[in-house]
Amino acid sequence: DNHFHNFEHASHVALSANKLMKRIIAPEDLEYNRTDDNGVNNSKRQNHGSSYMESQLHSSTFGISSDPLIHFCVVLAALVHDVDHPGVPNITLCEERAQIALKYNNKSVAEQHSVQLALEILDNDDFEAVRNSLYGAISSPNHAINKQRERFRKLMIDMVLATDILDKE
Repeated sequence: DNHFHNFEHASHVALSANKLMKRIIAPEDLEYNRTDDNGVNNSKRQNHGSSYMESQLHSSTFGISSDPLIHFCVVLAALVHDVDHPGVPNITLCEERAQIALKYNNKSVAEQHSVQLALEILDNDDFEAVRNSLYGAISSPNHAINKQRERFRKLMIDMVLATDILDKE
């Protein structure tokens, strides 16, 4: 029943985040893809091959281009950043001593609630295939899977909390 923090808003933010990510990782902006005034390709790519291109792309995007989990988390965080938003600013929730504000110690109240709810939903049996694609089966004793799950959760939490514009961290 929230007129602003709704699915339409969430989908617009998610589409914008995806568009932003695509622009960040656009390889045509890098030095290896240059031609001279006569249209002759003088790029370093001719001499160094695709490994040079991948290295340049990785460096110029701070690793984002070579990490699909980050790209996925940015878009998913954009989609869920206002899940179950109460429709009032965090400061109002804190001043009114709302139960949700007390639960999250008056810090990024709506954002913490949104990300917690989103991660709880992802843990439902209906999303087992999604979880397995992201980081493998939770029940697995595999240390790498557990580390990937922890990394995913940390990325999601950090990204959603970053949407609290009044938090100075």
